[in-house]
Amino acid sequence: MATGGAGGAELDSARSLDLLRLLQEALTNVYKHSRARRVEVTLRRVGTQLRLAIEDDGQGIGAAAQADGGAGLASMRLRARRLGGVLDIESGETGTALRLEFSLSA
Repeated sequence: MATGGAGGAELDSARSLDLLRLLQEALTNVYKHSRARRVEVTLRRVGTQLRLAIEDDGQGIGAAAQADGGAGLASMRLRARRLGGVLDIESGETGTALRLEFSLSA
C-alpha cells in the first residue's frame, strides 16, 4: 500500500473503524468478484482531506450491480457518509476505481 503522505492524520476510533471496514469490504469485493491481476491502494492526505483510492484491472462491476449495490456497496456508502465523505465508484470492462475523500475534522 502506498501512503503518499498520509502520515500525521488522526481519526477517532469510530471514524478509524469506518475507514478500516470500508477498505476491508472494498478489498474483499476485489478478491471475490473482480478476477483482477493488479490492485493498487493509495491513501493520501491533502491538506485537511484524506483520500483513499483502490483501483483494479478486473472485470468491473455491471451498471445494475452498482445501482442495486447489494449489502457490501450499501455498507461502504453508509460508512462514507458517516465519515462525512464522498464515495465514487467508476467501473468498466477494464477494471474498477473506488475513491473516497473526506475531511479529517469531524
